[in-house]
Amino acid sequence: MTKHTFLKGPILPALIKFSFPILLALVIQALYGAVDLWPSEHSAVKPMYRLLQRAARQCRL
Repeated sequence: MTKHTFLKGPILPALIKFSFPILLALVIQALYGAVDLWPSEHSAVKPMYRLLQRAARQCRL
């Protein structure tokens, strides 16, 4: 069995495995920023806003 790295073998699968967590973090950060722009009094956004605030405190963002 051959080991595929960035130097040997096809690069696309290794690149996708490497970049997926980074892209996921960027999407979560963009969603947090979008929710942060909404006023906290907005009734439909309040539960999501609190959830994201709690997650940010736990991750120390």
